Amino acid sequence: MAAGGGGEKALKAEILALGEPMLNARAIRKSIFKKVGPFDLAYSLASDRDFLLKLAMAELPCVAIEAMTYRYRWHEGSRTMNSGNSLSRRLTAENLAIARKHLADPSWGAEDKRALAVWHSRQSVQAAMCAIEAFDPVGFLSVIPAAMRRDPTWVLAFVSEFARCFMRWLQRGFRTKSQLSRP
Repeated sequence: MAAGGGGEKALKAEILALGEPMLNARAIRKSIFKKVGPFDLAYSLASDRDFLLKLAMAELPCVAIEAMTYRYRWHEGSRTMNSGNSLSRRLTAENLAIARKHLADPSWGAEDKRALAVWHSRQSVQAAMCAIEAFDPVGFLSVIPAAMRRDPTWVLAFVSEFARCFMRWLQRGFRTKSQLSRP
């Protein structure tokens, strides 16, 4: 299901789900929107990732150019990428909803489904970490059943991530900063 282009910007489920979607590093023709539809604004923070997954599913051609077209920096005004982001819980919830939606779509191939399942598992760990940060035991417990249904080893991933982050979590005053490693 890979659409042209290569490297870290290729339109492949694995790259789009497990890496950074990098919408701002892409130029998209108006005709593409007519083919796949607009951004789904039900996802106010993660509609770019959902849109790019739709592009990957459509197997549209992608051409990489060797030129800097955009330079991004993290800053406090950013909605999705800044230190101590207060929106991380909402972004994680949107990413989980997008992962569930795409996992339910039979159009994806087996390799893409595996990448989407890994993304779902990682986002579930992040959702659990966010619930801990918010001192929300109900939210934490609500993550577990769906995560375990999708990935029976999920609890091991969560415990590993929590143990890895615990000391820094205490030092930050009970604020998580989960950074799940890539495969």
